[in-house]
Amino acid sequence: MIDFARIQFNIRIKRIHLDGDRSIDADKLRNQGIEVVVSPPYQPEQNPFAERSGGIIVSRARAMIIQAALPEHLWPEAVQTAVYLINRTPNKQLDWKSPYQALYDSLDQKPGYMQQKPDLSNLRVYGCKAFVRITIIPRLAKMKPRAMIGYLVGFKASNIWRIWVPRAGRIINARDCIFDETSFYQPNSPYDLVNDQSGAPMEPLIVLEFNLVITETSIEETIDDPLTIPCEPPLNETSDTEEEDIDEDHILGDQPLSPIEPESDLEVS
Repeated sequence: MIDFARIQFNIRIKRIHLDGDRSIDADKLRNQGIEVVVSPPYQPEQNPFAERSGGIIVSRARAMIIQAALPEHLWPEAVQTAVYLINRTPNKQLDWKSPYQALYDSLDQKPGYMQQKPDLSNLRVYGCKAFVRITIIPRLAKMKPRAMIGYLVGFKASNIWRIWVPRAGRIINARDCIFDETSFYQPNSPYDLVNDQSGAPMEPLIVLEFNLVITETSIEETIDDPLTIPCEPPLNETSDTEEEDIDEDHILGDQPLSPIEPESDLEVS
């Protein structure tokens, strides 16, 4: 992060306040001329701004996970998304500017890829259902699905989203997506792409990388088990007897026959 700030924004970090995390090499930072301040154990009030920011991030990440009914193991994606959204949300302490815009205004040299206000056109409801286009399809798999179902868990760029695909068990970076912002993950329902008429799941997918998915196809089974399409015989080939049978079946159907009443005697004068 220190090198990122220096290279991207020409900002040199002079002072860092830590909470005693041993994963950060404080001696290495001091050798770079950076002042390192470490809070005493169990004294978070020594660094209130960082502690409060961390609490807000975790609170928002937890709310997004619960609202979208996503598994808890996706919390790193939710935390990164919470930071992404907070940096693009107006803040009262910054005169109702977002941290993104405040950083841009403070830079002497503006990076070419940044603009004054953040682009929010890529934002979608967190955890909503996404249909990701499958770019590679076997030549003989004409009837296979052209999209797989996933759920939005993060934002990678202005036109790249982080999609969790439950069926593949992984998170991919996808560009060509269609979102349904009213549908969310349902843990108790199967997450197959498409089911046939009998409700049986389709063959498992093989996820290659990112948004490239290939579905397995068995040509022999298709040839050995041809489809039989029922159809009615043409009208011009139906005999008169068959037409009468069809009409009687149509009229009578499964209804029971009513008893035939005897004919009354007719008096002729």
